[in-house]
Amino acid sequence: MAQEEFPAAEPPLTALRAGAKLVEVNAQETPLTPQAHFALRSAAGVLLPALLAAVG
Repeated sequence: MAQEEFPAAEPPLTALRAGAKLVEVNAQETPLTPQAHFALRSAAGVLLPALLAAVG
């Protein structure tokens, strides 16, 4: 993982080490994709409002 990505990558890695499930929402694969339990391929601004509407 590139050095400039590390600050953004640390919280999900910390959560994984603590036993959390990782859900990645991104239009493209990232260096974290292999660790994700679920990888949802869409722009977050499109997908997250739709998910909230579906469960809300």
